[in-house]
Amino acid sequence: MNNTTYNLGSNDRPVRSTRVIGPTIDFVRAQPAPVRYAERVALREAVPRYPALAATSRRLDLALSILALALSMPIMALIALAILVESEGPVLVYQVYAGMGGRLFRLYQFRCVRIEESKSGHPTLVGRLLRLVDLDKMPCLLSVVAGNMSLVGPTPVLPDEAARYTHEQASRLAARPGLTGLSQLKGARCASLDEAIALDIEYIKNQSISLYTSILLRAIAGALKGGGC
Repeated sequence: MNNTTYNLGSNDRPVRSTRVIGPTIDFVRAQPAPVRYAERVALREAVPRYPALAATSRRLDLALSILALALSMPIMALIALAILVESEGPVLVYQVYAGMGGRLFRLYQFRCVRIEESKSGHPTLVGRLLRLVDLDKMPCLLSVVAGNMSLVGPTPVLPDEAARYTHEQASRLAARPGLTGLSQLKGARCASLDEAIALDIEYIKNQSISLYTSILLRAIAGALKGGGC
C-alpha cells in the first residue's frame, strides 16, 4: 500500500497534528523555528552552567529508563498486539516538540485512535484503557534514552507555542523536558499557562540531584495511587 500524505496546515499558520508511523497515512505538519536564533544561542550558553549536575542526571536518566524499558517490554509487547488486533494501522504515533535549546524532537506514544478517526480523536477501546492508566505514554522512555528528554524536567512544549515565548519564558527551554516535573506535581493541568511556565523556570533555576530525586519519587507514588489534579 502506498503512503498518502495530507498537509493539515499552511506555512504561516502551523496546526497541531500527529504523524502516524507505518504504511497507512502520514499527517505532516509545518515545523516553525521554536525560538529566535539569539534566544537559542543564549540558551545554549546557559545549559553547561552545571556540567556535573547535567552529567549525573543524564546517567540517572539512562540507567532508570533502560531498566524501566527492560521491565516493561512484555507489557509493551502485549499492548502492541492488542492495538494491531483491534484496528488496522501502526502501533506508534508521534508529535513534534521543542526540546532543550529549542531543538525539535519526536515524542512517541501508543496509537489510541483509529486511522480513519484520527481527526475526531475518538479513542478505541484499547486506547481508552491505555489513557486511563497512562500506559499510552510508555514509549516516551525512548526519548529519554535518546537524550531528547529527562525523567524529570520542564513540561514539553509544541514548537508554535515556543515560537511565541518572550525571552524570559524561553528560559523554559534551558533544560531537557521531562516525563514529570515540578509543574506537573503542583497541578499545572489545573493552573494557567503562565503559572506552569513559572513552575518550570523555578525548577530549572533550582536544579539539584535531591530535587530531581524528590520529584521522581513523588511522581512514582502519585502514579501508584492513581492521583491527579
